[in-house]
Amino acid sequence: TSLGILQLAAGPAQIDRPSLGVGAAAEVVVAGDYAWVRRWAETAILIVDLTGLTVESYDFAAAPSDLVASADGSEVFALYVPSTILTFDATDPTATPLVEILPSSAATELAMSPAADVGLLYGSGTDEAVLWTRPSDSAVVQLVKPVRDVAVASGGGSAIVVHTLADLDGVDDTFTDQYVVSVLDLTDTELPANAITMPSLPKSWTVSSGGDFGVVTSEGSDEVVVVDLGTGLADLIEVSSPAGYVGFLPNSGTPADEIAWVSHADDLSWISPSTGTVEAVAP
Repeated sequence: TSLGILQLAAGPAQIDRPSLGVGAAAEVVVAGDYAWVRRWAETAILIVDLTGLTVESYDFAAAPSDLVASADGSEVFALYVPSTILTFDATDPTATPLVEILPSSAATELAMSPAADVGLLYGSGTDEAVLWTRPSDSAVVQLVKPVRDVAVASGGGSAIVVHTLADLDGVDDTFTDQYVVSVLDLTDTELPANAITMPSLPKSWTVSSGGDFGVVTSEGSDEVVVVDLGTGLADLIEVSSPAGYVGFLPNSGTPADEIAWVSHADDLSWISPSTGTVEAVAP
């Protein structure tokens, strides 16, 4: 196995391929001048110097289940089951990582807030999540169904949780055979998550850069779910045709200035989450 590195800084494009040895790569994250590589069923994380093209390894007691880089590229987090996190300094990857042992769970994936101050451990094989408030606070959060994906809002105060259609084996929950997303208040884990049923399989989801709103689209549906992350309340907003992917325009103003874009087959829609208005954008 090798890692292809495309050098674009000067001269003709060049692809370097430092060898990673035996074993297929399961995941690669890049932070700063280094890439971290997780391989299937391998306990060693490979750390590749993208300029010097050297490869180092860090071996732990088990194989990691997830790798996440912080948004600013200064840290890399490796998750191990059950609920152990190694935090690497991306500016000094040979330094010994910090080890944090959280309440035991079957979580296999990690989502971090943009500021990397809050994390949520989750997985498709458990209806519990572990909230990690750095450096060392944690809490177990009960959810309505197992989890497919998570988007943590800026500031770490809330999260949109996208659930699997399937229940846990042997469990018939309130939302059996329903597509559901939840709004989770990460500042008060005693509050139950606000569960929102979706028209169909969730297709795309995002939160605004300020952490005030979330938007979720569904496969083949012209209804878009817009969530006020401060209150946890959601509105269904109808757009002109089935919605595809979603994102937010850059915003340096107030939450009232946030604009979400929604793609369609031939055009776009702009949605103001604060007012619920929709504007069609011609191609």
